[in-house]
Amino acid sequence: MLICLILSAAAPAAAADLFTVRGIAVEARAESTEAAKQQALVDARRQALEALTAKLARRGDQAAVQYPDDDAIDAMIASTQVADEQTAPDGYRGVFSFEFEPEAVRGLLRLQQIPFTEARSGPMLVLPVLRTAGEPALWADPNPWLEAWERYDSSTRLTPIRTPFGDVEDVLSLSAEQALAGDEAAIEALADRYGVETVLVFDAALTIDQEAGRTDMDVSMMSYGPDPYPLVTRGFRADTAEDVPLFLEQAVIEMVGEIEDLWKDAAIAGAGREQQALSALVPLGSLADWVDISARIEAIHLVRRLQLEALNARGALVAIYHTGDAERLGRAAQRQGLGLEERPEGFWIITPRGDVR
Repeated sequence: MLICLILSAAAPAAAADLFTVRGIAVEARAESTEAAKQQALVDARRQALEALTAKLARRGDQAAVQYPDDDAIDAMIASTQVADEQTAPDGYRGVFSFEFEPEAVRGLLRLQQIPFTEARSGPMLVLPVLRTAGEPALWADPNPWLEAWERYDSSTRLTPIRTPFGDVEDVLSLSAEQALAGDEAAIEALADRYGVETVLVFDAALTIDQEAGRTDMDVSMMSYGPDPYPLVTRGFRADTAEDVPLFLEQAVIEMVGEIEDLWKDAAIAGAGREQQALSALVPLGSLADWVDISARIEAIHLVRRLQLEALNARGALVAIYHTGDAERLGRAAQRQGLGLEERPEGFWIITPRGDVR
């Protein structure tokens, strides 16, 4: 019974996290502190809803979303939190977080026929290679292109990004030249180290013209993994040669947008394909085992739904609804530290890696 309760609570908890928007900083001025606070709250709600639809929909589609009035947006919100409040007789500033009602947001997008997805991709490893004088650099210190990626927070996005440590093991595993050449063995070894399926190499040629006061950068993104993305190229330009870190941060944001659109294209198209159902036995020693393993299964980006079919003192029988074939599901499960094996008796077993016997 306890396992059933835990399973039934897992999906709402995951949905609440996906439909929560944090860190909306706003300020407003009005005839009184209270009036300014109310105006700030209204502005924050609208910004939060815009940020949420941007998370779920592709950029081109999100631009077409028509938002309801302020009262309707208020009705879509399940909870509100505020921090870092600052008040003045005619002003207010605060940082807001909102949890939206999932069905209300889904209904808004469906009513307007805006394609969207709630599926998170598996984590992706980025390898930012920088050329400043023709020579490519990946592990050089400093590498401001890598540093810009390290500063980017993807924790709330549908496409989690990981950056490499840049330690001795990384340096010995892969050179900048190997990354640009697409050395499959070296890239796959790095993917295994970081527990990812997809590796993205960002080849950036940066030119800073101090005399002209201009910064230019051409970026090519190359993807490696079971389902590689197509080549993406972008050019960036700024009429200043002063704030290069900010310039690089803006380029990272734009390239993340490209990655997200590619993922959303695939996820939205995949949602229309028939899903596979795989029945598997999950050996359990305790409730803690179930909490851990079920969370890992649901974190597999190919999994659309996990359903408990039966349980006893020794384990659980689950149905895993997923896209892709069983072989690909098994590879994705390995990235979550799970082993998926088909037994000769005709059933599947899923356990933490190293425990399959």
